[in-house]
Amino acid sequence: MNENQLAENLMYYRKKKGLMSWIFIGISVLCILAYIIHSAITDIFSVGIFICMFILCIPIQLFLHIYFSNAIKNNSFNGIAGFDDKIEYNIFEVKKLLVQIDLHIGSMSTIYIFLLCVINGMNLKMQWFNGVLIVAYILNFTTSIEMSNYKMIDKIYRREDDRKRAKRSIPVTAIFSLILCVGIGMAVIVFEIKGIENNTLPAMKICGLLLLGIMSATTGFLFENSKIKKWNPANANYRTNKVSIISLLICAIMYGLMCVG
Repeated sequence: MNENQLAENLMYYRKKKGLMSWIFIGISVLCILAYIIHSAITDIFSVGIFICMFILCIPIQLFLHIYFSNAIKNNSFNGIAGFDDKIEYNIFEVKKLLVQIDLHIGSMSTIYIFLLCVINGMNLKMQWFNGVLIVAYILNFTTSIEMSNYKMIDKIYRREDDRKRAKRSIPVTAIFSLILCVGIGMAVIVFEIKGIENNTLPAMKICGLLLLGIMSATTGFLFENSKIKKWNPANANYRTNKVSIISLLICAIMYGLMCVG
């Protein structure tokens, strides 16, 4: 198959998937409008729930779709996390990957917005489940992207050294994402079990410990990624950065203090 045929196939594939993404965006908007109207009539409107649905729909679902579409159309990928001009990519496969990620984010966002709309619109008194949904969304969001990248590594990168660095960085990103979700989930559970109210000293303490844990984990994540980028697979085996291990231990201590404090 020559380059012209590949380009035509990609254009057809992109238009087909792009249409589906716009359909998902439309459904999400309708769910939000339905929640606003129904909750206003029944006097159960929640600003927090509206903000959650709005963020999933507009900054994430809509803006990412527009950004990915423009990146694919204009062959401009510099703003995409992880893209490096110094690396030799198979651009055709990169575009296919972005289309797949775009469609998955669109469908996933619509499902979670619908669930938030139904659970809160029916006033099922399951406020705790909203936190579970948001954490699940974050975990699904990051995991799906990492899995998609992992499956496409051999096709995206032209050089073997770049493939090895990419394979090494994916577990690091996955662990970091899991740490974030665990921390947020633990905070929600502690708030619910202990009946901690917002704007109180215990609430500020929990949030402070969570923030310190996340900051520590982020420090380790950045150090580890920096080391991976400098690693030359041809000269030495990779060893985990000591700073990353210490950062994880500090993060675990902060998370533990949230539970016992």
